[in-house]
Amino acid sequence: MSNKHILQYFVKNSKTFQIIDGPININNTENEVLLVLDSSFNPAHWGHYTLINKAVDYYRDILPQDTRFHVLLLLAIKNADKAPKPAMFPERMDMMCILANFIRKTLEDVNVSVGITSHGKFVDKDKDVKELFFTAFKNCRIAYLVGFDTIIRIMDAKYYVPTPLSVALQEFMQHAEFFCLTRDDDNNDIKKQINYSSDITEGRYEPAIPRNWGSKIHSVLNDNKYSYISSSIVRKQFSDGKRNLLNEVPEPILQYLVNESDTNGKSIFL
Repeated sequence: MSNKHILQYFVKNSKTFQIIDGPININNTENEVLLVLDSSFNPAHWGHYTLINKAVDYYRDILPQDTRFHVLLLLAIKNADKAPKPAMFPERMDMMCILANFIRKTLEDVNVSVGITSHGKFVDKDKDVKELFFTAFKNCRIAYLVGFDTIIRIMDAKYYVPTPLSVALQEFMQHAEFFCLTRDDDNNDIKKQINYSSDITEGRYEPAIPRNWGSKIHSVLNDNKYSYISSSIVRKQFSDGKRNLLNEVPEPILQYLVNESDTNGKSIFL
């Protein structure tokens, strides 16, 4: 079944979570780490891959050797019955599956699944991941992989009004954590990004953010080669006719973009 038909079925049946590629669930949570990358994948690019690769390296360094890793690439399908900004959702799902195969081939002993969700909030997505992706959720370590701009939004109290942030995310933060890569950002220098978790631990964001949450946020320095990459940059360059984008996207993704655009007679992003 094509991803277009999978999406139609998903919407028609008012589903909230579905695995479309890879293992449909995790059976044994002992010594398992689930790394969730929730993104727009419009398109998938080296920034996504680097975030996963850095997270695997980070946890391999601090956890026992027999720890197993499972990556979940997750796309939020919002208003899926309406046309999203190109690329369309089925095309993004295609690219997620291509990225999943690329990860399986290039990262040793890493399982990968691809999923879609109708939820917009992290707490709602997390609930479905725990209830529908695990046959029995028993203290599996779950880390959400994000850029610094995303963690700032997640920790912004205005998105949870009238509920205080510390209450809205209390249950979520009891079992989940965040792995965060720094980004080139005019508003937040690298030092601030690296020190974000320790600043929380020292109480500098109280009362909005409890200091014990600091230990759940792991900020790691990104490679300069990839810290500038964003989906919007890739979309613009590709739509402007640039095809030498191997520094921005893995080759299988670039080939997909070229093939789909050639078939349609225009950029996949237009």
